[in-house]
Amino acid sequence: MTKTGQTRVVEMPNVMWPAFLQWSIRRNELMKSGQWHPKPGMENLVLTSETGRALRQQDDSKLWRGVLTEAQKDILESQRVTWTMAFNRHIAVTLLRDAGINENLVAAMMGHNIAIEDRHYYQSQLSAQAAATAQLHGEIQRYMQQHTAATALRDNDVPTDEWFNEEA
Repeated sequence: MTKTGQTRVVEMPNVMWPAFLQWSIRRNELMKSGQWHPKPGMENLVLTSETGRALRQQDDSKLWRGVLTEAQKDILESQRVTWTMAFNRHIAVTLLRDAGINENLVAAMMGHNIAIEDRHYYQSQLSAQAAATAQLHGEIQRYMQQHTAATALRDNDVPTDEWFNEEA
């Protein structure tokens, strides 16, 4: 569910599936142990904390700062870069647009407002989204190979409550 209460379907690159499978197994373990307590109506969210709480922008930002710090631990402080999750969205949009992906498709993938809001449009674009996402993944891989700070990112990181300040 988006922040405006809408449902949006976006294709994921295949490289992400192992992490989601690992998280699904962990979530099932938490459900069986009685540690899973999502709010009513939120039981089917994919990205949650270990207690079932919906992730918030602050959670993503905290996790991102940790990843960025870890990735740059061997870089002189004066040479480290700082950017926000919002900047990552700008990078993704730029890479997609530079790769020649249609602007309406990019807007749909990123959840931006576009002139066409017909649900059929979103459904009909899933194969195009899959191709665009695969192309974005390739662009990101090339970027990461060129920037050694990004090599500290691990493919199998899964959110845990240790990364967040869980609220009561």
